[in-house]
Amino acid sequence: MASISELARLHSRATGKYIVLIQTSNAGTGRRYEAFLPFGDEATEALSEEDVAFLSLDSHEELIPMIQQVVENVEANGSLLTCEVTAFEDGEQVYQTQMD
Repeated sequence: MASISELARLHSRATGKYIVLIQTSNAGTGRRYEAFLPFGDEATEALSEEDVAFLSLDSHEELIPMIQQVVENVEANGSLLTCEVTAFEDGEQVYQTQMD
């Protein structure tokens, strides 16, 4: 069985899209997921329900402002969430960061 990361990598290769995998670990309440709203309503809802979400973007340049806003949200409001963001393009991992 393929891992979630492997599925994201394979999808990026098959579609040519910039695929972003977001994984969280929550040590608090569902309210803390509001910090992830820059990733969009659907991704935020998926994170609050499953602690994993995917985004399909056209480029890395779309992702950076989202991550910057999430970091600002976490710093401003505090959070007991850990988040790992990994991006794949053409089947290759091209970006990874972790926020604690």
